[in-house]
Amino acid sequence: MCTRCVSPGTASRRSFLRTSALAAAATAVPLIGSGCATASVEPGASDVNLRWFGTNGWEVAFGSHRILIDPYLTRYDVGIAADRFDPATPLWVDRARVDRYVSAADLVLLGHGHFDHINDVPYVVERTGARVLGTFTHANLLYAMGVPADHVVIVQGGELLAFDGYTIEVLPGLHGVNGNGRYIFPGTLTSVPPTPTTIADLVEGGTLVYQITIGDRFRILTLSSGNFIERELRGVLPDVVIAPTISGVTHRYAERLLGALGNPRWLVPTHWDSFEGPVEEPAIDEGDLGAFVSVVREASPRTQIVTLDHLESFAP
Repeated sequence: MCTRCVSPGTASRRSFLRTSALAAAATAVPLIGSGCATASVEPGASDVNLRWFGTNGWEVAFGSHRILIDPYLTRYDVGIAADRFDPATPLWVDRARVDRYVSAADLVLLGHGHFDHINDVPYVVERTGARVLGTFTHANLLYAMGVPADHVVIVQGGELLAFDGYTIEVLPGLHGVNGNGRYIFPGTLTSVPPTPTTIADLVEGGTLVYQITIGDRFRILTLSSGNFIERELRGVLPDVVIAPTISGVTHRYAERLLGALGNPRWLVPTHWDSFEGPVEEPAIDEGDLGAFVSVVREASPRTQIVTLDHLESFAP
């Protein structure tokens, strides 16, 4: 397990989400690995390992099971850091990089349909045989990208699905909006579209929140965007919450989230790094990580914050 601190600062993806889908600042703050408090729990007590692939990509491993969340390892340049964001950026998959880090998976949990969440999923399914949970729109995107229908489980929020030794509860969620109150690449698909070729073709298609409960003893809640429906999360009470740091104009995002969840024992920030550089390089803060951590510490002193670098793991 590794816990780290960062210095707050202006960052490109943060500005991209807050102001416009077509403009971004270019300054990022490097990860700083000194002066952090570590979690006091003995690592490994839960028999669960959380590994961060960067962006909102996660591997949740326990026993013989592997669950992937929004696995995106290709991480290609879409122009945000250089203030030239291009919605027409062609889609592609770095199969060698996916092969390097993903060898097995039972399920893929898809938070929403944007390229930095769904881009690599079809190849992950091809490689592992995993099934994917997502909305009707996500299913139509996946079909258009070549995923067989028997590998897609359509959900919409409210489902409680039982698997071998664990359950997945699906909760309706919300994607964050930018400073103009707009969603980025919104859209709903009622039929299978032509094969997507650019990042703009991968529409949000609804946002979902998932709670993984392992053997009725350990609960992990995962969000894919810095927004949520507060009434849907009240009383969920996870042990670990994986929460994005970028909240756009969401009102009191961290405070309301922690309060609804009963101030969970652990919070692991996600989706705060640049998603354009190789995952083998250290994470760079483009999501207000330092400011987010400060708010969490003040709002929920009992919550232990675990901040990982790329490819690091946390075993609570």
